[in-house]
Amino acid sequence: MPLPNCLSGLRMARLRSGIEVEKLAARIGVTVNAYYRYESGSRRMYVDKAFYLAKMLGCTVDDLLSEPAAAPQHTPEPDTVVAAALEGWNTDAIHEEPVSHD
Repeated sequence: MPLPNCLSGLRMARLRSGIEVEKLAARIGVTVNAYYRYESGSRRMYVDKAFYLAKMLGCTVDDLLSEPAAAPQHTPEPDTVVAAALEGWNTDAIHEEPVSHD
């Protein structure tokens, strides 16, 4: 029985797992092109393949069917921001001294 064309969580699960598309496609017996069509929703997947993929990706079939959560926006660490701001400056000339609030 084919699942609906909405395997919206499949791509996110694959990216989280770090498993290459070529390896997943080979393991479920489809071409790489066919696998990408599963991810895009232009090809329907049978339940047995979905269960096998979920097991390989370390998730559930529900995870594959669910809309992936929005990825958190990357916020650079403060030290990275400071380093980028000081790039090109002679930081050897900067000395930390206590600030007096008198």
